[in-house]
Amino acid sequence: MLSDPGEETYWPNIVGVLGMVGDERAVGPLLAFLSEDVQGTLSHAHYKAKSSVPMVLGYLVNKSGSEEALAYLVESLDPDVWVARGLTWNSPYNVSVAGRNQQLSTMAIWGLALSGNSAAAGALRSLQEPAETEAAVRLRADVSDLVAEALRVHAMIATVGLAGYYRKER
Repeated sequence: MLSDPGEETYWPNIVGVLGMVGDERAVGPLLAFLSEDVQGTLSHAHYKAKSSVPMVLGYLVNKSGSEEALAYLVESLDPDVWVARGLTWNSPYNVSVAGRNQQLSTMAIWGLALSGNSAAAGALRSLQEPAETEAAVRLRADVSDLVAEALRVHAMIATVGLAGYYRKER
């Protein structure tokens, strides 16, 4: 379905369901969809689907414990990694590649929070330490409050699980 252009309107929902079901077999297709070579600016639905992959990988890690998805999320905290991964598509909302990369890294922060995984907590805490690259410095400056909230969410999910977290947050 993620490779069928006729389903583009539904891609955001498809991505979400694949992550929330939590089957490790979805990691490969989700990562392939995110990194699919698309030239130019994406439609709203296409961008929403691609940019939500890092976050839904967190659901998948929570359900399956996928080491591949967890490693991908940890690596994704460095905004420069998106260029190294060869992403060619542009966001309809961020006019710069740096803005797109920062948004994807922000979604990876939420993915790590939703995972409830202990290694994810360490990766999130690393964002409170001094950065080594210019892109990482910009990310940390923009997400310092977000990281604190992500750590709070992570701690709650690690304690009460995703279902318990969603019940308490209502």
